[in-house]
Amino acid sequence: KKYLGSGRNIFLPINYTPKEMEKYYDVWSKTYDRYLKDKTSNMNASRFLLKKVKKYLKKGEMLDLGAGTGIITEEFVKSGYEPATLVDYSKGMLDKAKKRKGLKNCKFIKKDVRKLNLKKKFDLITSFFSLGSPGYFGRDEIRKLVDIAKKHLKSKGIIAILGHIPL
Repeated sequence: KKYLGSGRNIFLPINYTPKEMEKYYDVWSKTYDRYLKDKTSNMNASRFLLKKVKKYLKKGEMLDLGAGTGIITEEFVKSGYEPATLVDYSKGMLDKAKKRKGLKNCKFIKKDVRKLNLKKKFDLITSFFSLGSPGYFGRDEIRKLVDIAKKHLKSKGIIAILGHIPL
């Protein structure tokens, strides 16, 4: 398998199947929060994005695609973007998210974003280093994923993706 180095002896596979990625993240869920807190640039970037979003949307319902453990989602919920719906295909990640006190009124969905159809629209749709990460989705999938996000967006809503999207 090929890997994309992601610092401090953690390597993100770049050619795993969706099933292999799910298993990878179930294992990584045990140390994921510590990794994100050590990588303050991730948390700082999410806080920067939160400030930008606040300028245009003060509060509203949130959908987080690739939510992981909810560590970043929780920051947004505390700032008024609630209730939140967290989507991730890793049971381990969502189990950690469910334990967060700040996410107690949220909904958790274990699903591959590529197959998402919630029949609901949201004020804010976010993806923190998920849709915008080369290890998760191929270039050909990104446009489809953005279309899926747009389908779930309310009129005058905001899609905020943190990461690199090669469109």
